[in-house]
Amino acid sequence: MIYPFTTFSCILDEITYQNELKNKLFAYLRTVFLKGMPPVEDRISVTERPPIVVKVENRKCDLVDFAKKADYRDRWKFQHPVLQKYMLDNDPYTIATEVPIYDEKFSGHIDLIRLFPGKIQVPDFKPEAHKERKAGSQIYTYILMLGRALKLPLSCFEGVYFDDKNSYFLTF
Repeated sequence: MIYPFTTFSCILDEITYQNELKNKLFAYLRTVFLKGMPPVEDRISVTERPPIVVKVENRKCDLVDFAKKADYRDRWKFQHPVLQKYMLDNDPYTIATEVPIYDEKFSGHIDLIRLFPGKIQVPDFKPEAHKERKAGSQIYTYILMLGRALKLPLSCFEGVYFDDKNSYFLTF
């Protein structure tokens, strides 16, 4: 399966950047984009794994404003695609959506990946973020998996889940 998760053609180009984060992330995205994800028959969905207790902190973030402007409410099952397209079109930091992630045990899809100087942000859109009890665990697992895939420490990542009112940052 091919994943058309990005609109940035430079990710597919064989360009070397002077930024280790960008090089490693773009190499991973190129591989997943071109080869897809291996069969998931023996893997458990990240959302079905036993939860990990993760501390979160409610902080202001531009993601809330993007969610407000994306007008996703009342779109039922299309809420995620509406927000993701809006982010790709309007946020200079968003570089990919619905990115497959997997290891020997688990698999899933990262809603959004944003690339800041020195940080890879892994935001997860949750329409009612204040009610979430497992989102922090899900995002933390995504970050652990992506960190292993990219051979980068946790300090290179930032995890957050959000809606149009709140954004909750993982603290690790």
